[in-house]
Amino acid sequence: MNMTKYAFMEQERAVLYADMNSTDGSGGINGGIFVFNLPEGLYFALELSGLPENSVLPFHVHEGTFCKKAGEKAIILPDVSSDSRGNASMQFFIDNAPLWEISGKVVMLHESVDGKEPEIACGVLTRIL
Repeated sequence: MNMTKYAFMEQERAVLYADMNSTDGSGGINGGIFVFNLPEGLYFALELSGLPENSVLPFHVHEGTFCKKAGEKAIILPDVSSDSRGNASMQFFIDNAPLWEISGKVVMLHESVDGKEPEIACGVLTRIL
């Protein structure tokens, strides 16, 4: 992942990572999400490929800890926008979000604009040691 690190993050390192994969098992969608725990909140950096081209895709943290049983939406994240090749790269910050609230939880990418089914990619936010 080719991620921009801003000056204020020079001493920071990612504390969570989610390996994102297609929910249908095809392997068509893949990539990853890194999460940094900053004093003011959480900083996310993601790169995904194999997405539907030129799409805006709802993105959420769910309460569950397994992709097959993701549970209810816990945190709504910014939509992911793919380019003409089905790639997406983005970084965003969520202020006042505690790390414990998302650690071990499922991140889900949805195809429909309303953020309901179908889910097209999933990963679990796992601690980086």
